Formats: sequence, C-alpha cells, structure tokens
Amino acid sequence: MREGTKKTIDEKKYEVWHVPPMEAASILMKLTKLLLEPLGKAIGKHNISDLLNADIDYGEALATLGTKLDEKELQHIMRVMFKYTTIETESGGFIPVDIDRDFQGEPLHMFNVLRVTLEINFSKFFFATKGLKGIVQKISPSEKQT
Repeated sequence: MREGTKKTIDEKKYEVWHVPPMEAASILMKLTKLLLEPLGKAIGKHNISDLLNADIDYGEALATLGTKLDEKELQHIMRVMFKYTTIETESGGFIPVDIDRDFQGEPLHMFNVLRVTLEINFSKFFFATKGLKGIVQKISPSEKQT
C-alpha cells in the first residue's frame, strides 16, 4: 500500500491517501462536469490545428464548483475524499477526518482541505499537460499523439 501524502493546511496537519480506483472513477466523472465550460471556451478560441495544445482554464473550472455540481454531488465528493484523509491529533497521531467535528465553523478551511485532496488524487490526470492533448494522452496513453 502506498503511503499517504502529509500536508499542512491552514496550520493543521493532514495525511491524504489515494482514493481506490472505483471510488476515484465516480469522483472523476463528477469533476469532468467542471471542465465542460472551460473546454468549450478553449475550443472557441482556437482553430482545430491549435486545439490540441490549447490552455484550459482549470481555475475557472474549480471556481464553478458550486454552480456545476448539485449539493448531493458535492457532498459525495467530500465524503469520499475525506474518507481517505486523516488529521493530526494533539498527541501527534493521525485519526480519520470527521467532517462535522473537524470543519465545524470552518467552511473555508474545509474547502482548502478538499482542494488539496483533489490535487493529490487527480492532478496527474487533469493538470500534467496542456489542453486536449493532455486529456487525450491521459485517456489513451499508449497511442502516440502528433
């Protein structure tokens, strides 16, 4: 089993573990909803020969999180991502994150932690390369893209 990634977020220490593949797939499908509008804008700005290298505004995609996902989808993402996240206790050990206990009164902190869990689990898929070429390479890495 892989080790978790330790991160300090807003002065609290967390350990984020990789989400198992089947649960990651369910999250990935929800996250792709966030990419549809920025992808459409990238298509609108480029001719077809430039499209494979087009920059997609992932920041815009993340900023639309609340408008592109409904409450149940967002809660599902949070439950899965925090299921594989631990927080450091006062004694220095790590215990599973409890959303109600650990984020009560701290919604901004909760979203900061969520962002980090998503980056750790999905950054290689979404952010490693530019534009459609990156998406195509991630979907079918065995095919050489020209």
